[in-house]
Amino acid sequence: MKKLINFLILILLSTLLNAQIEKGKFIIGMSTTLSSIGTGPEMFGVGFSSSKTIIGNNESDPIRNFGVNLVPRMGYFITENIVVGVDINFAYNSKEIKNSNESQSSIYGGLGAYCRYSRLIGSVYPFLEVDTGFGFGSVNIDSDFYGDSDYNSNFYNIGGGLGIAIPIGSIVMLDLMVDYDYIKELSDQLYYGQEIESVIHSFGFELGLMVTIGNK
Repeated sequence: MKKLINFLILILLSTLLNAQIEKGKFIIGMSTTLSSIGTGPEMFGVGFSSSKTIIGNNESDPIRNFGVNLVPRMGYFITENIVVGVDINFAYNSKEIKNSNESQSSIYGGLGAYCRYSRLIGSVYPFLEVDTGFGFGSVNIDSDFYGDSDYNSNFYNIGGGLGIAIPIGSIVMLDLMVDYDYIKELSDQLYYGQEIESVIHSFGFELGLMVTIGNK
């Protein structure tokens, strides 16, 4: 039995080591993020949150947020350790204030670019990644008290993170990354004639599946 277990472990390690990356290869895949916030133009996020405001002994109604986003990505290895690529972003976010008739939904889309440096250590690839992007957003607000409204916005972001790519078989990689994004949004709404800007600092945990294709 012990010999069988050792044999299976050797096969697993051999399979992991076969998932190599090299210059001239492409990677394609999908990623998503478990994020610490659930509001705003969170282009690289999937998450849930609940918040409330406390002033003295008074509490506001809880605000529940839900956001989901899957990011298709493609990259090219310009060297064995460096890959550059693009991603297309589409995100949906909803917010509801409990015990009221107020809700908000938003849709965001955009285009991003990234650069990743990785190095093989043992059977995994630790990496450092930086990214940037831009896009648009559309928000719909339903409120019995304030009335219904819609507005559009443009945004840009810059960020990065540290992670590890784990080979699964000969061509598939599992990506795990802790990341940060700085996001700035400019709305077409005006407040007493003044433009409205939003700045968001987003922290998250990214999970992705990537497939390597190309040269042997």
